[in-house]
Amino acid sequence: LRVVSPARSAEIADACRYFSLLALDGPAEGVSITGAKYPLQNAAITWENSFAVSNEVLPGGKARVSLANGLLLLAELWE
Repeated sequence: LRVVSPARSAEIADACRYFSLLALDGPAEGVSITGAKYPLQNAAITWENSFAVSNEVLPGGKARVSLANGLLLLAELWE
């Protein structure tokens, strides 16, 4: 588990089988995910929605998660 903030983006290696993002302490805004099976650009994630769960890093690469406002809990399931 890691916390992602506007000041601390995250990189996820392809050895990670699945990763999920959950909003902490209110909505997370301006969320972007690149290098993943399900990319996002400038999205909002709230505790109530679950569209940022069970994502996958593209083979041979790294996924990157960043956001403009709020906090995200990044949960990683490793091989």
